[in-house]
Amino acid sequence: MLKGHFVVGEVKNIDAIIKSRSKIIFGKIKKEYGPIDKININLLEFYILKEALSYIDDKILQANAKRIQYREYLQSPYWKIISNYLKYTRKQCRICKSTKSLTVHHRTYWHFGIEYKYLNDLDVICWACHIRTRKKERVIRDSRTIGEVLDDILKDFKNGETIRR
Repeated sequence: MLKGHFVVGEVKNIDAIIKSRSKIIFGKIKKEYGPIDKININLLEFYILKEALSYIDDKILQANAKRIQYREYLQSPYWKIISNYLKYTRKQCRICKSTKSLTVHHRTYWHFGIEYKYLNDLDVICWACHIRTRKKERVIRDSRTIGEVLDDILKDFKNGETIRR
């Protein structure tokens, strides 16, 4: 179901976590959400991801997520699951209410790498609103790691610049 390398933590492949803890994970999902065959695939993938990651320390997840480039992070299976889940559950752009060309936008990077716990840090917006939003913000260069971006944001904060929340 979930293929590819998992980008955060010491775990190289999320399938390994799911396989090793599958009875526990699927038991919790079934108990909380009902029969698995009745759950939308976007919801199921998110619930599995959430349960699997609950076994990994947040500090490990965040530290390892900060080492990779932002563009690579956005292409990861982890981010795609979160993005698909939010687009499925929120269904429209928060700004203009459009239902076309939806994307997920970080409102803040405070919980980078553990967004699955802090979904309110993320917005579902259409591509047109995303472009307008990015023009107002500092553009993140693809060559920097997330750790470098977060360091810059922290420096700005210490220098008295406000961080949008």
